[in-house]
Amino acid sequence: MTVPAQNAENQPQISEKELNFRAMQAKYERDLEAERNARLQAEQRAAAYEKSKAPEEEEDDDDQSYIDKRVLSKTLSKFEANLEKKIDQKAEARARAMIEQERQSTFFKSNSDFNNVMSAENIQKFAEKYPGIAENILENVPEGFGRQKLLYQTMKEMGIGRKEEPKGSSIQETIDRNRQTPFQPSSFSTPAYQGQKGDFSPAGQKAAWEKMQSLIKGRRT
Repeated sequence: MTVPAQNAENQPQISEKELNFRAMQAKYERDLEAERNARLQAEQRAAAYEKSKAPEEEEDDDDQSYIDKRVLSKTLSKFEANLEKKIDQKAEARARAMIEQERQSTFFKSNSDFNNVMSAENIQKFAEKYPGIAENILENVPEGFGRQKLLYQTMKEMGIGRKEEPKGSSIQETIDRNRQTPFQPSSFSTPAYQGQKGDFSPAGQKAAWEKMQSLIKGRRT
């Protein structure tokens, strides 16, 4: 094997997460540069506007004209500082939001059963079976992804939402019963967990949390 080939093999592979982070960082820098250019253009427009407002007749008092220039310079400096601060805050908030979105996306990919576990039915079951833990989560954890993640992990640890595997004898009994009885679709009812899809939409999650809160309030009375 040649030396260049060996060096290529020894080079560390860049992970997809690192590539995504670099792309986000590059986009953040581009956005920041664009906003700084917009700030510069705004300053130029402000200066041009102030210049166009100059009186047609010159003031007799030179001191007054000098004071106006100082006030204008101070006003522009303050405007520049405030605008730059707002731009930096906006860019930072956007970068934080992108990083948080990537973190949540990674979490959902690693926990593909999130929606199934966090169904309204399972949340209600959890609140009824473990009301103290549910109340503690509602009161001490702020609303948002952090609360959803904690509830999901707690419910999984408590066995809520876990699919129970049928026993071998039950399967055999079902097979024997189907051999003896003609198949009638109307005679079979859909299990409660089937058709109950996890609803992670804002409306679905809000309804589930309101149900949990109502159960806890009922427990207190």
